[in-house]
Amino acid sequence: MSDQPRIERFLEHAARMASGSGIHPIEVLQRIQAAAEGSVRDGAIANAYQVEFAAADTDRVGRLGEQLARGASRMLDELAAGRGLRRLGPWQFEFAPGPGVAPGSLRVSATYREPAHRPETIAAGSTRVITRQRGKRIVLEDGTRVPLTHTPFVIGRGVGCDLVIPDLSISRRHAEIGSGPGGVLTIRDLGSRNGVSLDGQRIEAESELWPGATLTLGDARLWLEADE
Repeated sequence: MSDQPRIERFLEHAARMASGSGIHPIEVLQRIQAAAEGSVRDGAIANAYQVEFAAADTDRVGRLGEQLARGASRMLDELAAGRGLRRLGPWQFEFAPGPGVAPGSLRVSATYREPAHRPETIAAGSTRVITRQRGKRIVLEDGTRVPLTHTPFVIGRGVGCDLVIPDLSISRRHAEIGSGPGGVLTIRDLGSRNGVSLDGQRIEAESELWPGATLTLGDARLWLEADE
């Protein structure tokens, strides 16, 4: 096996994930590594990382979000293990446009985030890429509007879901709203008992979710509402 440090190999691998001008994956991982090293205190390392960029860089960074999260997770695993550091919970990464960030630039922050009260949503050791959402709401049949503040966003009957609906026709973790390339929202069934329908059609796999679409989870109906 090469004597080259594994963290450096992760960074070199990231350099091959994309090419061209603008924000480069290696720069993102280097900034996450620097934030992680700066967060160390009392033998612990931050487990949640927010990467902010200019709105003009959304397509580029968003397209690589999953790859960057996987690479950063491996890099931080190696960093923590090599220095004997502990973490409070699974690695979490949020990639989102930030106010005042110039095109081609990044702002990375590290925080300690406990997974308290979310045992069903986040499994130990898993990686969760969190994307902030703005101007979107889930509308329930009784007119209640619940802000869709981030994705993944889990809907179900169990405590720990992002939206809890106390209806026995809904599974404890019924469905998840996610985000795909270009900011498109998606909906997928999490193996629920009574299924998920989108505008009257039952979905078998992940499907695109658009504003105004009607979701049926068990006996409950809800809608996605978004600002224009």
